[in-house]
Amino acid sequence: MTSDWHHDVDDQELAIAKFVNDTQFRLHQLVESHGISQSELGKRLGMSRSRVSAIFGSDSNLTLRTIAKVLYAVGEANAHLS
Repeated sequence: MTSDWHHDVDDQELAIAKFVNDTQFRLHQLVESHGISQSELGKRLGMSRSRVSAIFGSDSNLTLRTIAKVLYAVGEANAHLS
């Protein structure tokens, strides 16, 4: 029998995973909508293309600062991710 606590933890982990995935997807959409390649985004962010690729990878743990940098780099500093 699964305890309510265990069920809540599972729900929390699913919600976190969905939020992270949705945020990465929306950032990727914004970058693509501006016609910016990962190489170009890397130049604008001062990081390698492989690091930019990792930002959009499944194991990425984006900070709010990184999200803000990407938004600024594509000219969407005041964008909402919703």
